[in-house]
Order: sequence, then C-alpha cells, then structure tokens
Amino acid sequence: MSDQREEQIEALIERAQQLPPEEQTTFLSEACGDDHDLRAEVEALLGVRDERLRFLETPLFEHADDDDSPHAAAHELTTRFVGQRIGRYHIQRVLGAGGMAVVFEAEQDQPRRPVALKLMRRGLVSRSALRRFRYEVEILAKLQHPNIAQIYEADVHDDGTGGVPYFAMEYITDARRITDYALANHLSVHERLELFRNVCEAVHHGHQKGVIHRDLKPANILVNAHGEPKVIDFGVARATDADLAVTTQQTDVGRIVGTLQYMNPEQCTGQPHEIDARSDVYSLGVVLYELLCERPPFDLAGVRIDEATRIIRESEPPRPSTINTIIRGDLETIARTAMAKDPNRRYRSALELAEDLRRYMEHEPIVARPPSAAYHVRKFVQRNTGVAASLAALFIVLSAGLAGMTMLYVQAERQTERAEAKAELALAAEAETEQRAQELEQVVEFQTTLLRDIDPYTVGADLFTDMRAMLTQEMNAAGYEEADIDAAVEQISALQRYVNPTDFARQHIDRLFLARAIEIVEHEFADQPLIEASLRITIGEVYSTIGMADRGRAELERAFDLRQRFLDDDHRRVLAAMNSLAGAYWLEGDLEKAGELYRRTLKTARRSLGEDDPLTLISLNNMGLLHRSKDNHEQAEAYYREALEARRRVLGDDHPDTLSTVEALSVTLDAQGNVDESMDYRREALDGFRQTLGDDHRDTLQALHNKGSSLARRGRLDEALSHFRDALDGRRRTLGTDHPLTLRSMSTIGAILAHQGHFDEAETYNREALEARRRVLGGDHPDTLQSVHDMGSLKRAKGDHAAAKAYLEKAVEGRTRILGEEHPDTLSSLNSMAALLASKGDLEAASSYFHQILRLRRELHGDDDPRTQTSINNIAALYQNMGNLAEAETHYRELHDIRQRTLGDTDARTQQTMRRLAAVLREREKFDAAEKLSSQVVKQSRQTHELDSTDLALDLSGHGRTLAGMERFAEAEEHFLEAAEIYEAALGADHDRTIAISEHLANLYDAWHDAQPDAGHDADAEKWRAKVDSLEHETVE
Repeated sequence: MSDQREEQIEALIERAQQLPPEEQTTFLSEACGDDHDLRAEVEALLGVRDERLRFLETPLFEHADDDDSPHAAAHELTTRFVGQRIGRYHIQRVLGAGGMAVVFEAEQDQPRRPVALKLMRRGLVSRSALRRFRYEVEILAKLQHPNIAQIYEADVHDDGTGGVPYFAMEYITDARRITDYALANHLSVHERLELFRNVCEAVHHGHQKGVIHRDLKPANILVNAHGEPKVIDFGVARATDADLAVTTQQTDVGRIVGTLQYMNPEQCTGQPHEIDARSDVYSLGVVLYELLCERPPFDLAGVRIDEATRIIRESEPPRPSTINTIIRGDLETIARTAMAKDPNRRYRSALELAEDLRRYMEHEPIVARPPSAAYHVRKFVQRNTGVAASLAALFIVLSAGLAGMTMLYVQAERQTERAEAKAELALAAEAETEQRAQELEQVVEFQTTLLRDIDPYTVGADLFTDMRAMLTQEMNAAGYEEADIDAAVEQISALQRYVNPTDFARQHIDRLFLARAIEIVEHEFADQPLIEASLRITIGEVYSTIGMADRGRAELERAFDLRQRFLDDDHRRVLAAMNSLAGAYWLEGDLEKAGELYRRTLKTARRSLGEDDPLTLISLNNMGLLHRSKDNHEQAEAYYREALEARRRVLGDDHPDTLSTVEALSVTLDAQGNVDESMDYRREALDGFRQTLGDDHRDTLQALHNKGSSLARRGRLDEALSHFRDALDGRRRTLGTDHPLTLRSMSTIGAILAHQGHFDEAETYNREALEARRRVLGGDHPDTLQSVHDMGSLKRAKGDHAAAKAYLEKAVEGRTRILGEEHPDTLSSLNSMAALLASKGDLEAASSYFHQILRLRRELHGDDDPRTQTSINNIAALYQNMGNLAEAETHYRELHDIRQRTLGDTDARTQQTMRRLAAVLREREKFDAAEKLSSQVVKQSRQTHELDSTDLALDLSGHGRTLAGMERFAEAEEHFLEAAEIYEAALGADHDRTIAISEHLANLYDAWHDAQPDAGHDADAEKWRAKVDSLEHETVE
C-alpha cells in the first residue's frame, strides 16, 4: 500500500471518529463513493461497531451497541465476488481480507479441488502495488515444500476495469493456528516438538531458496485437518537475491514490518541489512516458547511501541522452566538459544534448530551447550532404557493416579463422617443448653466455610501436581535413575493434558462434596429449618460459582422458602437469601424475576438495615447490574455511583467489593461514550484486583476482559484480542471449559476475529461457544441466543446469505419470545436481518424492519434519543439507496431539525446530516436549498480542518457540484480546483479521489462551454479529460 493511500485512509478514519459509530457506515458510503476497496480498508482499521462485536462487553451482563447501518453488507468488498467465476475457479466464500488483497475459498474445475484464491483489491492496482503483488507470487513460486502452502497459478481477471491480478494456492482445510491446535488436541511435549520440527524444515527450505519470511508467528503457521503444519503469508518476506528497488519497497529503513510480539531484536531497529536467516530462527524460538509454555515470552499488550522494542532488545523473558517444570534442561536450552539477543549466539539456520530438537527427542547430546562426560553417559542411558523399565514406569503412573484420586475420596468421606458426628452431637445437645446451641452454630459456620472455600481450579491443579509429586517420590524410593523419573513425569503430564483439571474437579466436587452435602442436610437437619436454609444457601452459591447455575438456583429457592416461613420479611437472613436467589435467576437469564427480587431487597434493606449496611450496598450494586443488563445505562450509572461513594467510605478504596463497583461503573460509562473517565476507572480496577486478589482471580480476569472490550470499541483490535485470549486462558484454568464466563470469552474472541476478517477461525470459536451454550444453558438462554445471532452475522459477512437468514430468524424469534420485542438485543437482531435483506437487494423487506425498529425506539426513548436518531438516519439512507429521494429528504430534514435543536449546528453529527441532506437536495435539483446547506458545511469544515485536509476537499467537491448545477460555473471552478490541489498533494496524482475531481472539472468545463461556446472552455475540458485518461491508464498499467 502506498504512503498516499495510507494518508487517505488515516484522514477518513479521523473524520469518521468524530461521528457516532452507528453513522460511520453511511459517512463512508458517501466519502468513498465507488471505491469499495478503500471503504473496506477504512472499516477494517476503524473498527466500525457492528453485531460481530456484540460480545465486547462484560460477560454475563454487558452488551455492546448494535450496528445500525442499513446497507453495510451491500457494499462489503468481501462478498462482491462470492458466487462468481474467475478463470478456472468458482468462488465459494470469503476466507479473509488483508491490506492488499482478499482471499476466497474457490473450487477449481480441472483438477477438481478446493483452492485459496487471492485477489488484489481494486484501487490498489498501481504500478508499485502490482510490483509488490507479483513479488509475492514469485516468492511463493520458488517454494515447493509439503509444509508450505503451494501456489498453483497466477493470472489477471478481466472485470471490465482493467484487470484484477490473482493467484490460486493450496487451500488448508480446518486450519488452526499451531498454538491453538496444540491446545485443542492436548498435544504432549513430544507431539508439539514433532509438529514444530516440520515448521523449521519448511522455513529452512525458504532460506535455501533465498527467502526470509520475517513474519513468523502462530497466525502464519496453520495446521490442517490431518495435523500437517503449513507456513503461509509471505506478504512481508524478503528475498535475499531480490532487486534492490523491490527490497527497498518491502523494507523501508525505519519502518518496522511484521508482528511486534514475534520480532527479533535486530528487526526492531527497522534496518533491513541486519536481517538474515537467523532473524527467522529467533521468531521460531518465540513460537516454540509459546507452544511449550502456552503464553508468549513477553506481555506487550498496551505497551508503547518504543518500550516494546526496548523490551525485545534488552530484556530476558522468564525461563520456560519457571512456567512449566517439564520444559527444563536441554529443552529450555534449545528454546533460549533460538531466542538469543545476539544473532551470533543463535542457531545459524532453522535446520540446526530442527536437528537439535531431534537430538533432544531421541535422547542424544544437543549442540547448544558444551557436552560433559556425565552428560553423554546420562543421554546414553536414556536412549537405552529397557522395555521392562518403560512398563514399570507406566504402571507407576497409573497407580499413582488411582492412589491420588482414592486419597481425595477417602479424605472427603472422613470429613463427611466427622461433620455428621458433630452435627448429630450438636443436635442432641441443642435442646439441653444454650452453649450447645452456640456450638451447633459454630459447626454450621465451619461447614459453610469448608464448602465456600472449595475452588475447582485449586482442587484440580493440586490433584494433578500431587500425582506427579507422588510418582517422583515413589520412584526415588525405588531407586530409579533421574532420567527415568523425568521420563515418567513427562508421560503422566502428557496424559493429564487430555483432561481439563478444573472440569475434572467440578465433576468430583459435585459428586463427592455437594451432592453428598445435600443428602446430609436433608436427613440430618430436617427438623432445624433455619440451619438447613443456611447450608442450602452455601451449597447453592457454590454451585453457581462453579458454573452449575440450575442446581444452584434449586437450592436457593428452597432456602428462601424456608427463611420466609420462619422469619420476618425484613430479617437480614431473609434479605440475604432473596439477594442470592435473584443472582441465580440473573445467571439463568430470567431478568424479570431477578429484577423483582433485587428491587424488594434494596427497598427493605434501606428501611430496616440502613444506607451503609453491607447488604444495602450489595443491593445498590445489583440494581446497577440489572439496569445495565437491560441497556438502561443512565439508571445503572446512578446506582453504581451511589454504591461506589458508600463503599469507598465504608470499606475503603482497595476492598474487592469497592473495586467491583469501580469496574462496573467503568463499563457503564464506556457504553455511554464517556471514554476518558471509563478508562481511568478500568485502570484502577484492574491494578487493584491484581494487587489484592492476584492474576487468576475471577474478578481480575473479568477486569482484564473488560479492558479488552474498551480497547476493541476504540478499534485497537490486536491489543484487545491479546487481553481476551489471556482472559480465556485464565478462565479455562480456573472455571473450566463450560463455565458461562469461559464461553463468553470464547465468543468474544470469535467476534474480534470475524471483525478482523479471520472468518474461519472466528467460526471455530463461535460454533464451539454456541454448542456449549446450548448444552449448558439451553436454547432459550440470552447468551445462547447471542451466539445464534453472532453465527448469523458471521455467515452474512462470509456471503452465505441462506445460512445467515436461518440463524438470524432464530435469533429474532427467540429474543422476541424470551426478551420481548422492545429489548435492545431483539432490536439488534431485527436490525441485522434488515441489513441482510438490504445486502440481498430486498429493500422493501428491509424497509419494513427498519420502520418497525424506528417505531419501537420512538415509543421507548422519544425522538431526542441517539438511538432513535440513528434509526431515522437508517431509513433516510435506505430510501436514498432505493431512489425514493422524496422520502429520503423528508427523513433527513426531520433528523436535521432534531440534531440542530439538541446538538447545535457545529456538532459533527449535525454537520454530517446537513451534508447528506444537501446531497439529496442536489439530486432532486433543489439547488438553492442544497447550496444553503453545503455552504454552511464548507464554512464549518474550514474552521474544523487544516487547509490541506482531504475532509475539507470532500466538502469543497460537494459544494462545487451544487454550484455547477446552479450554473455558477466560476464559483464551482474555484471549489473544484482547490479540492483537486488538496487531493493531488495529499494523495497523489493517480489516486481515485484525484481522478474523480478531475472528472468533475472536465464535466464542469463541458457545461460551461455549452453555456458560453466562445469562451474557450472546451479546451479546458479537453485538458482535464486527457489528464483523467492518462491517470487511469497509469493506474492499471
């Protein structure tokens, strides 16, 4: 991409960010005109909020705004070629979109096979861009290796605009990043290394052909359905024997190319002459580190680029053995050698790295450290361990695992027996003395504490760790060599990778602890209902905490019923039970029942307990949660601010409850567009949770997820994705795979990947989340319906309109039935259905949906609400696309009046409406009215933008067209010439915008010549038309 193109994109992004997200799409339609590729590029970088970003908010209770663009999908570049034929290829669907090209899945005629078809974006077919594209084809053509995506054919498709270059390459079925593949398939260390060795050999093949990849990272190392790795994307590769002009274009001095997390120290300097094969070796080392440790060596999320490059150049990452004890000794040495700061200390080639990994796997001495005699002997013993020793080690592994599980069960039984004995003793003594009654209360409190302290993550992790420790201890006692012990520990660790320890612990906690506790409560405390209620509340809350909400709700309902029967309505224990039950209803998505109980709790707690009572403060916070779940952010903010002020006063700034309210308030402020204050609160919450609770606490992970949401809403998607992946990893470890919060993180990652154009990877996450939610939460849960909605949005983005329609119809039906037709989520699905219909050209049906949404928003929020204004704008734009300019004018006038009254003339949203209304009036030849508006727009634009701004040029061009229609040719000429000068200086002579303004000038002089034949304007028209012809020819040369 040329610097001029980048500058134009940056200018459009800056202009669009002044508008509310829901209006950015219409602005881009006007600003980009027929340049669909320009628009797609801006949207990808801008991060326009649509329904694919629906899950960027707080899990279980926070929702993002919907995409109110009526015709966004109609202009999506990524769907333009779906269903068409290009050469020997029939395009099936979109795989992804990048800076230069769009990649499709296509079917080749002969031989019949699926291929990945890469088409260059229209608008980028300049000589420099073609050179870059051809360069990539030349690179790929050199590389013939089973672990490198192969190129089949390169050609130019004639689409009537001068030709679109494309090439067909190998299609990777069920592709997953190498790190994700290893996690999903629970690969052992040995299996991961075997996979990685193939990657090293592929990279070495490229080096032998004179090609350095320079962008090796998990996203560019995919594994197919057969477990075969494929290195892809040589878009920033550098050929060591390439022509200097091409190389300079690829690696401009000072410009960092590639992905920061995986860059080597010399690449961070931006000096191309320092980059050689050892640079790829470093990146391979980083990938190896992440593959083994399941996290990258440096956490660079949110770090400034200059600081990040300093860390890469100067800081050492944590030793792998401190993260995973299996990765020690030789394996740690190999990884650290590959990642050495000094290139001279690294492996000289990717093949050397692969060979040392082979030596390690076959228990031979590695070359990465000086060998000693003892070292050689130890390796020889490892290579010749007998079959009997291997069988014995495996038997010990299985025995240790059985012993560990048996010990856990025996301990649980003993605790249960002791608890029963104490409970029976206390029951017998209660009738005799007050002291015995107090002892019983202590027993109940003790049991409650035991149950509440159950943590699935700790139980599962400790169980697995104890199994390995027991194995080591027993083998040491039996006299085994250290090498045999290490091998056995690695074997058991490999087996454990097939089981999520938290999920394993959840099942056992339910069966061995909670289910048994319920039996004890029912048999031993039937005649003491208040003690029974206390224990049931504890059991119910534990069930809710470990992700078994339905079982938790059942226990809490029985506890609440018991306390209501035996205590007054305003008793603290009744209110506490009511609050807990409301939380259970909320977790299951029943907001009506939850809301009724939350309101009753707060009202009664305020009256009977006082404003500063902890239960009153909890109720205040929960009311904020309830309103935020319903998208009533102003009311939520009021409750949160009241709760925060009281909690700071009563509990202090660092108390976890205070920090929870800080985090909740930040989310609500962010949803209302209060960016700065929201970010301040987010930082306070995340830092506070980390200091007080630790990195893996669920509140810390929630704050981490929410920070990702905030970054995503601002278009910083790579940083956001890093936060979301960290949150997902933490939740999988601590909550388990099927916990609703884990599924929310999973769904959010799918939404981000879809927004970045990684549609296949996004679908993997979205489908896994949908299937798990149906299984865990049921088909009618709001979270499940959100996943259905997201799948519909993803299918629409991929051009599969039939599948999109099926999913979105289910989402609309389910949300209407469960949440009601007025709920924001229901309106979001209706809006997505309307956008789908518009993209298919069914504008009448789309219009019906958009009018329904407008009617509901008028009833719910009134005309002055931003959401209602957005709906008016959508209908106006839809009428404009339908050619019904009279209706478009009516709605734009209404919107202009509302915004002029509520926002003022100078607000960016009012200005944008004036701009659109002026365009419609010009099309209807109401030039006087159009001129009045467009002149005001130009005046404000001169005050807002620099004199060389392309935004100003856009407004000058629009006003010039109006003046030309009024035959005020001299004034129109003045505006066109000023705009042409700005475009050529800012974007270049061959840019589409420059060509378009040149065409306006040529047409102007034609009209002027017709009005004044003797004035010589025909020569001016000829001059500008010749310029247009020459520029268009150069662009497609």
